[in-house]
Amino acid sequence: MFSLAAGAENNSREGVRMGLFGAAQAIAFGLGGLAGTALADVTRLISGSPVMAYASVFAIESVLFVAAALLAAAIGTREHGKVTGNPVAIAALYQGGGG
Repeated sequence: MFSLAAGAENNSREGVRMGLFGAAQAIAFGLGGLAGTALADVTRLISGSPVMAYASVFAIESVLFVAAALLAAAIGTREHGKVTGNPVAIAALYQGGGG
């Protein structure tokens, strides 16, 4: 991905951006799996119940998911100092045929 040259004539860096995104996603996935496993093991040692361990890890993951969704919804573009709209919502509107 790092060597991809989508716009070879423009000397652009799409491949680097895509490669960095993929690498960051892979690292996050690995760290998330490691942290979830460690948290489940520690919670199981403390509570003695594997059901409570997995339920607590799932609850923490759901809270983090909602926090990430709220952060994504708060993203907006700024033009001349004021927020004009969420680019994700604008893209979804155009994909749905509403724009």
